[in-house]
Amino acid sequence: MRSRCQARGLSPPGALTGSKENVKACYQKKKKKKKKKKKKKKKKKKKKRNRRRKNRKKKQETEEEEGRRKKKQETEEEEGRRKKKKLFLLKSTLLPVQPL
Repeated sequence: MRSRCQARGLSPPGALTGSKENVKACYQKKKKKKKKKKKKKKKKKKKKRNRRRKNRKKKQETEEEEGRRKKKQETEEEEGRRKKKKLFLLKSTLLPVQPL
């Protein structure tokens, strides 16, 4: 008598005898082993990304500081011009009035 295992093309040990245990062994599903996924190296990318972010922040800060300095210089120059204009106007108005 031919066993079910042989009919399916499986041949576990003792399948030729056709005992119930062997037939059960044929039809039991084997548990598949899960493959372990390899972890990709992301640390270097993170470091590069952080470095880029820091550099961008530094650039922005330096640009902002330069902008502030320029604004301060411009305001100081404008104040100096205004003072000169005021002095000039005062001198020009006072000189003809004063008796020599």
